[in-house]
Amino acid sequence: MKDEWNKMFMNEHQKLQEIKAPKELEDRLRQALEKTPPKEQRFNHRFWPFAAAALIFLCFFGYHYNAVAYYGKTLFGFDQLFTQSLKDLNEAGMGQMIGKETHLSDGSVLTIDGVMADENQFLLYYTLENPNGIDMEEKDVWPNLINGFLTKSNPVGGTSALNDDGTELKGTMSFDPVNPLAKKLTVSFRVGGIEGTDTLQISFPFNPNQALQTEIKQNVNHSFQSDHGTIKFESIRATPTMTLIEGKVHLDYRYEDDSNFIETIELHANGQPIERLGSSLSSSIKGRKMELRFDALPQNLESLELVIEKLPVYKEITKKSIELSSISEEPILLEGNEVLVKKISETAVSTEITFSTEENVRLNGVSIISNGKHYPLDSTIDEKIIKTENGRILKERTMVFKKVTNPETLYINGIHYMKAYEERIRIPIE
Repeated sequence: MKDEWNKMFMNEHQKLQEIKAPKELEDRLRQALEKTPPKEQRFNHRFWPFAAAALIFLCFFGYHYNAVAYYGKTLFGFDQLFTQSLKDLNEAGMGQMIGKETHLSDGSVLTIDGVMADENQFLLYYTLENPNGIDMEEKDVWPNLINGFLTKSNPVGGTSALNDDGTELKGTMSFDPVNPLAKKLTVSFRVGGIEGTDTLQISFPFNPNQALQTEIKQNVNHSFQSDHGTIKFESIRATPTMTLIEGKVHLDYRYEDDSNFIETIELHANGQPIERLGSSLSSSIKGRKMELRFDALPQNLESLELVIEKLPVYKEITKKSIELSSISEEPILLEGNEVLVKKISETAVSTEITFSTEENVRLNGVSIISNGKHYPLDSTIDEKIIKTENGRILKERTMVFKKVTNPETLYINGIHYMKAYEERIRIPIE
């Protein structure tokens, strides 16, 4: 018996000897020790087991998502929902298979097929099947929350696709990253239809060691001054599923549609643009938080830069009135942007002006003047994109006003358009 205990002790001792802390953990511990003044104290050997346990805990759990794992097989039927990067990861068998089925009251079967997790996002893949057909108006199903240990992850965005015969729906949803200490996760699905919505919860085991490794994680700390405020790029975090740029936006005034203010910012790798997955601006005490989400970076990364070719601006117009007495075939320049009045017509109740501009131009504070009186714009209709013979893309639409006898001038207070900046911010690759 004693020999068996000795053998077990030696085996466990050997396992402890083979455990190695991550390099960055070693550096952090060393830095902490160097900053701590020497203090003479006696070591109580009774605390050794607790210290060893704490060290093992730090080694395994002190760092987020530091492993690569394999499904062992790939997910099927999600190809049209994958980006190319996610398709490559799936074909390589990376992630965690779940295969948890739940039967719904109408005979449908909801399956959580698998997940992919890293420091940027948590991706959920699910299937809804019903041999009698899926009526999205009668029963729409979508995931809207993930709970777990130290985890409350909200959805960021997702998509789904129904097969040709309408019996199978494949869906994916991106959530905020989950805590790597969570061993069990619960997904809340909203099951809705004409008669209202219910919440369905499905739990499954999660292995945080099957998360994907972060490839780049560093500060950017670069600010760019636009006409309407400052964009500060603070950090970049690149994982196998996504590249996330975080920062803040401080606008000089409440831009009319500030959610679109950052949508034209690009990320280039090796001189080529990376596919944009989305962007967001959210309010906080410290200002407007910015997130730019792009596809994963190429493996052979040689250069990385943020590119600001153009940003939306708003300018009040100095010469605000356009004569309507005679329509010219030549466009009028407003802050360097061409506005072409193409037609003035009347109906029984309205006066209508059809015009064209560059695709991203919008007019603000528009009215028509007759006998010194302003008649404000009621609505804009018949918007369409046209392509000219020389390849230019223009937007044509019709402004509708209250019927006015003998309209004299078109009054425009300001104009929204895209201004070219051609700014490039190089991100060092560490």
